[in-house]
Amino acid sequence: MPRRRWQLFALLLTVMVLGGIAGGVLAPSLSSATGGTESDAFTSSQLIGYLFFAVGLVTGIVGFIWAKRTGRYIPRWRQAISALNRRERKWVTKQLRGKIPPDPAKLDILLTIAKQSCAVTEGVIPIWAALALMNVGLAIASDADTRWFLLLAAGLLTMGAALMAVDYRRWGLFIGTHEDASRSDHPGVAG
Repeated sequence: MPRRRWQLFALLLTVMVLGGIAGGVLAPSLSSATGGTESDAFTSSQLIGYLFFAVGLVTGIVGFIWAKRTGRYIPRWRQAISALNRRERKWVTKQLRGKIPPDPAKLDILLTIAKQSCAVTEGVIPIWAALALMNVGLAIASDADTRWFLLLAAGLLTMGAALMAVDYRRWGLFIGTHEDASRSDHPGVAG
């Protein structure tokens, strides 16, 4: 996915989460300030919360179907990295993140793992966004006791998505840097 699309997706997700939080916090106070009763305020915040939950649910279902159809849903047991033990996974991760130089003999495997990781990340992001939206929606619709736990869960999901975006960028840089070197090692192979 091009960088511009990721930026737009991150901006949209941030606006939706912050808008949901603001709507859930401000709706009760605005309703009571305009002369509505406390039950009107609770109903309007519930409506906003359920709307965010519904948008999150639709986003999750459509995102999963899209990931499955486009090949971005790869089960863990089919990924190339699943055949490695823990020590080898750490070694591969260090190479993909640029902490140690890549082994030229294993460059094809590293590129395959990086490409699969990028595809999986693209498929998982809509599902994570859906979970964050559903948590925000439930937080808005719930009472004050559980609201902060649900908002904490939404915040943790958003932070996890940001960390995935950082890794996605690193894997993309690795692919861009080393893909040409891999092709020059195998001149008869068309890339």
